[in-house]
Amino acid sequence: MDKIEEIFYCFFPIDKEIDSLFFSKSSFSQKIYDPPSYIIDILFFNVLGCIDFGPFDKIRWHTYFSYKNVTFLIHDYKFGSTTIRYENNDSSKASVLKELLKKIQIASKLIDKELRTFLEEEIAKENFYIRNSYANLKSIYDFYKDKYIKTRKRIANLSQDKKSFSKDFNDSINKELRLERECQYYMFSVVLSFFSLSEFLLISLLCFSEKKVNYIEFKNLSWDERFIKIFNIDSNKTICKIYNELLEIRKEYRNPLSHGIWAQYEHLLVPLKNHGLLPISYEIIGKNMIFGIDKGISMNKVLNTFNIFFKYLNSDQFYRMVVRYLEFSFPIPFDKNRIKHIKKFMDDEDKFEEYLIRRDEYETAVINRDI
Repeated sequence: MDKIEEIFYCFFPIDKEIDSLFFSKSSFSQKIYDPPSYIIDILFFNVLGCIDFGPFDKIRWHTYFSYKNVTFLIHDYKFGSTTIRYENNDSSKASVLKELLKKIQIASKLIDKELRTFLEEEIAKENFYIRNSYANLKSIYDFYKDKYIKTRKRIANLSQDKKSFSKDFNDSINKELRLERECQYYMFSVVLSFFSLSEFLLISLLCFSEKKVNYIEFKNLSWDERFIKIFNIDSNKTICKIYNELLEIRKEYRNPLSHGIWAQYEHLLVPLKNHGLLPISYEIIGKNMIFGIDKGISMNKVLNTFNIFFKYLNSDQFYRMVVRYLEFSFPIPFDKNRIKHIKKFMDDEDKFEEYLIRRDEYETAVINRDI
């Protein structure tokens, strides 16, 4: 970190508290959100040799230093921000602060690069947690699913109102076609969000399982290979049926959508005199939703398969408790020893629920700096 010390050549730590700077209402303060406070912590304490004067209300650490003869206070704050202060009695200090902030940005990038090497070594040892994205992914899936169901109900209500071949009837037909198209759009989003959610569920279930599988190797597997690593489709007819239906939906819906409705030949049309543009095979025409409304696998069947998958997870106590853990948005440890500690509470659902609630209360208090 010699390069950082060269950058801060006019920097000097201060070894005493300066209460007037900490509590003065006349001091200028600026919030720093980028880089995050943990990087600034490393910069000032591990590299620049500042003294940590400890915690205060909602603050974990604070310190003082001089840069180009201007005295500064810097401290972290809850939610990962950092505040820097100085006595606002000289306009020239603003330019010093601007220069200081620029140097903090440069030094932080160097620290981040150096830190990455260490963190990659820890990841190789499987000493890491997985960011819990379940709540966000599930809410996206539920949003589009709800939109689809409500639009489908509007179509059903329209169908009941048709009475004659009048202008109103024609208008109703046109409106129904528009709503059918909306259903198709919503179902596209339902399919894509479901498989994003299922990807996350598979890695989460791997973490909680007894299987000793390398994280990188698992991520490099295809979706279907990961699925059969987690679920025993050979001995369980229910999950085998679900798997085959999901595989079909993935092939016919998800893959074309996620790859821009492109495949080697299936979506190419060749001009033929007197016949227009023809697909490579007429059997392809009805396969995918992209060629029409509710063709091939029906949209209702797609949604029903997804519902059955979630019901299957909910019918098994272990899967049900893993999902419940995910609902609390706790990070997911990949290390089996840490998982073992969590699973000590999973022999009883009531006990596990109590553990989750107590942990949530504790972590909320930590985040809010109440403890």
